[in-house]
Amino acid sequence: MHKQFSALYLIIALVLCSAAIIAIIGGCDEKTIDTPILGPASGSGPIGGGESQNIHLSASPSTTVEVLAGEQGKVEITARIENNIGQPMPDGQPVIWSSTIGSLSKTTDSTSNGTSSVTLTFPKDYSGCSTVSVRSGDATASIRVCTKTIPKGILVESSNSKVDHGDDVTVTATVLKDGAPEVGVQVEFSVSGAGALVTSSTAITDASGKASVIMRGNNTSGADSTATVTAKTSDGRSGSVSIIVESSPATPTPTATAGPTATPAVSITLTGSNNVIASCAAGNTITLTAHVQSGGAPLQNALVTFSRSPMNGGLSSSSSITDNSGNTTNPVVTFGGPTNCPAATTVVTITATASGQSANFPVTVNP
Repeated sequence: MHKQFSALYLIIALVLCSAAIIAIIGGCDEKTIDTPILGPASGSGPIGGGESQNIHLSASPSTTVEVLAGEQGKVEITARIENNIGQPMPDGQPVIWSSTIGSLSKTTDSTSNGTSSVTLTFPKDYSGCSTVSVRSGDATASIRVCTKTIPKGILVESSNSKVDHGDDVTVTATVLKDGAPEVGVQVEFSVSGAGALVTSSTAITDASGKASVIMRGNNTSGADSTATVTAKTSDGRSGSVSIIVESSPATPTPTATAGPTATPAVSITLTGSNNVIASCAAGNTITLTAHVQSGGAPLQNALVTFSRSPMNGGLSSSSSITDNSGNTTNPVVTFGGPTNCPAATTVVTITATASGQSANFPVTVNP
């Protein structure tokens, strides 16, 4: 009997140990989540959450716009608003806009697909810049946008804002009509200020509506100057551009030499296709050619200026540059119709000047 109870106790002990072992094993399989769930599963929006942290601004069509006189410049500005890991903020995030110049299409907004956009409108005929700022949550950003007003129908530009004495820049006038290039329009160019000359006073617009002339620096004053080139059409449209003309270097003090070196003498002659205008009203013209020599040889790239007396009319070109034969490359037409005809027969003197030397060509003009 005693042996039977001992066996029974052993069986019960084994069963209890087995149950304890199974319980311990089951406890080891339990999972514990110590890290909180982020992102959509947590109900907090994009991964990262929180307030706006970064704003990226862009301007359309660009940060600088050009408008014709009488119009208002407009720029659309878009803010991309992100959280602290670069993801777009959810819809409905508050956005506040402001500008230093001009009016905004709205000053408060909310995000849509992580962005907000406004339109800045500049004052009429305003040329300058405005700083547009945006704030959302903890983030702020600013962008500088500008507008430039150009004369209505004509824009004048130069190939460089500065030119040295003796060097050239190209001045181009773009003529527009209803926003499209205007072809075959005569543009008159003139220079005001000191230190520059244009090689031709007129030019005709090409297929792109552009007419160009060359401006040459001519500044020996010892200080930089500013020359303004103005382009004008016959119907009154005009525009201008200013160019800094740097002075020529100071002439060095001559040093003693074994003997003086003679400077080649410059001479100029002026000839014309005819010296009599039989009938000014009929539109007769005379073509002039200036020939410049230095030491008896043709002088290339010499600047020749033309004038006439009396001044009851104009020249088609007020200046020209000599070619490799020493001749002016652009003929100068002295008369072209009844506008400037004298009341009685008059002798008009055309004068060509180069390097301080001058030559005259008299023309008899009949009414």
